[in-house]
Amino acid sequence: MVSISVIITTYNRQDLLCKTLSGYVNQSATDLIKELIVVDDGSDDSKDNQLAIKKITARATFPVHYLYQDTLVRLRQGTWLLKKLPDKYS
Repeated sequence: MVSISVIITTYNRQDLLCKTLSGYVNQSATDLIKELIVVDDGSDDSKDNQLAIKKITARATFPVHYLYQDTLVRLRQGTWLLKKLPDKYS
């Protein structure tokens, strides 16, 4: 069966992030999701993001990873993320 890794980027949007995560956790086809990666691009509310992620994803059937970085321009963000991923994705 095919599985996917979902990458979500966020910046100062905790409300939207919570809705998005809830949507993935509550869907009926969670067996298709291999993992979910949240990349926080230097949000002012990063501590709140971490708490919200823990609360929502406690019932997830797939691993959820939270990566925080200082603010980068979008072009560099992809490169930064690729360096953080395990070798199997490179």
